[in-house]
Amino acid sequence: MKKLLNVLSVALILIMLGAMPVLAADKENQSTQTPPTTEQGPQASGNSLSPNVIVSKFSCGGDTVTAGKTFTLTYTLYNTNRNLSVQNVVVKTNGGDQFSLTKDSNTYYAEKISAKGAIEHKSQFTSSVETTPGSYPIGFSINYEYYDSGQKYTGSSEVSINIPVVQAERVKILKAAIGVENEPVMQDEENNVEYEFLNAGFAKILNTQISLYNADNNELVATAYLGTVNPSTQMSGSSYLPVTFGSSGVKNMKFEVAYEDQHANVHTAEQVFTVNVEKPLPPATDSEEGAEKGGSGFLMWGSIIVVVLILGTGLVIFLNKRKKKKARDEEYSWDDEDDDIEENDDIEENDDIEENSVDSEDTKNEIVAEDETSNSAEDDKK
Repeated sequence: MKKLLNVLSVALILIMLGAMPVLAADKENQSTQTPPTTEQGPQASGNSLSPNVIVSKFSCGGDTVTAGKTFTLTYTLYNTNRNLSVQNVVVKTNGGDQFSLTKDSNTYYAEKISAKGAIEHKSQFTSSVETTPGSYPIGFSINYEYYDSGQKYTGSSEVSINIPVVQAERVKILKAAIGVENEPVMQDEENNVEYEFLNAGFAKILNTQISLYNADNNELVATAYLGTVNPSTQMSGSSYLPVTFGSSGVKNMKFEVAYEDQHANVHTAEQVFTVNVEKPLPPATDSEEGAEKGGSGFLMWGSIIVVVLILGTGLVIFLNKRKKKKARDEEYSWDDEDDDIEENDDIEENDDIEENSVDSEDTKNEIVAEDETSNSAEDDKK
């Protein structure tokens, strides 16, 4: 009898131990699930954990998204339950202020996701062009239905994923040159690179440094560290990258700007340019210096002589013009006097003519008188 009681006690303990998980499962289902409806569905194994739908993986086409660009978000919905399938799955997406849907609805519907099953969906988003580099969320609100032990239940999930956003590389080199444009650089003389570049993006660039390379063999010549450059900022200078050329000829050089974005990714911008290097002139000898000085003195005296000649020529021209003007004035006065003289000459000439005429008459009379006297004398002789 005692043995029988021991056996019954053991059996009762075993029964109670077996019933405890069932009671716990029922208690959990009652606390997490909505009240069952009267609608019947396909039979499923009872006492199961409620299914959950999550975004198991996603892709935005790369490691990052560029601000202002459109990208395709590919995501996978996964049913974590190994026994129960879900039906009438409705997914709503929310990109916040940073992401907006492009040519798509924010609601997606799937008829069924089987137990431990997954489905894939794609949506197009565009990020704001002024988005500061960083990671920004896209949210998913998932609602679904499932049947457990012939009863229909509803469930929901709130899922969020983060999308890293970067600004496009927009560093522009505006100028890179050594020496004055179109003029040679002298060999063995130190010169500096004159540069200008612009951060045309909407984000800071970090750990910025500038470098000068020999473009023919990519040998580093000089480098300088600038640090952080704010957006829409232009940088320029001419004293950070000194260079001295040991030989003459045309040199191919490369100016480079290297920097990091907000995610520590390294970017570079570069520009290749040429430099014409010439040999310096040999030092002048004493004779050449003397000749140069003599030449300088000759040029000085020559300049003085030229100035004197110019002034003298101008003075001569001025005096000639003045003399000619005076001569013209005198000529006009002489012409008036000549007219008076001519008139007086005419009067005198007429007087002379009249006097000559009288003289002629007197002479003629005298001749006649002499002839008459002569004739009278001859008559007396006869």
